[in-house]
Amino acid sequence: MEIKNNWEEIKKKIWNINKFYDYNHSIEDYDVLVNLTEITNLVESIQKEAYREGFKAAEEKFNTKNHSIGEVRITPDSLDFSDLTEDEDIGEKTLYLYETDELTKAAGIYTDAWHNDTYQVNFYGVETNDDFKVIVAVTVYDTEELKLRYPDIAGNILKISDAGEMEVALNDKELEIIKAEFDKTIAEYKRIYNKINRENRIKKELEYIRNPNRYIDVYNSYRDKSIAYPLAEYLDIKASQSGFDNYEDMLNEGLSIDYSGDYLKDSLIPQASLSEVVNQTTLRVNI
Repeated sequence: MEIKNNWEEIKKKIWNINKFYDYNHSIEDYDVLVNLTEITNLVESIQKEAYREGFKAAEEKFNTKNHSIGEVRITPDSLDFSDLTEDEDIGEKTLYLYETDELTKAAGIYTDAWHNDTYQVNFYGVETNDDFKVIVAVTVYDTEELKLRYPDIAGNILKISDAGEMEVALNDKELEIIKAEFDKTIAEYKRIYNKINRENRIKKELEYIRNPNRYIDVYNSYRDKSIAYPLAEYLDIKASQSGFDNYEDMLNEGLSIDYSGDYLKDSLIPQASLSEVVNQTTLRVNI
């Protein structure tokens, strides 16, 4: 509405220009005489308005606060994230988002030509608390080559490069699609991270208990005394009594046995027999 009003004002200026008419008999028509200063001012007004409209259109394309594009240009199958980084201090998660034609079109920098020798484009999905956005960063290697080979997008490329990074103007539906894939990738990273952590914890625990000099005192009610028994073998027996192949199998299922009170002991000291351990009641073990 504002643009329309501005052009209406320019039209009024045109009609309000002082005009003088003089009949020219040689051409049998009127010569129109106008003030050159008024014409100059009018041209400047038209030029300013055209520039303002062009700038507004470019700003709208890159505006991070006004996603005015209604077309859904993003499809889930084309999205591929990697390289999770987290900043716990500010609650920020970042994933690298591989460049696609859809993303470069949304950013106004699409080309079907190879460009990595002239400039490099990087997209990222960034979530800070409850705010999610897609940003684009550009590294330009050769400005003159950029302008020569990609004149249609060179201006936008340089604008992004000068800014360091810019938010890609996406509508709500497009952001929803990208955010869903972003969340899936985060969840998968956490699943893998937890799995690796769990495997590492199990590995360290097995290394600990399988020390041949590590024992645990097991109370034997028949003898009415505690007997030292190798910790690893003891835990395997107790795990098998609960239906597991061994203690490692029990750990892999997310269960464990409390073996507090274990200690290092000279391996030459006599040990209890397997039958004694199997038939006894253990006071220090909780499943």
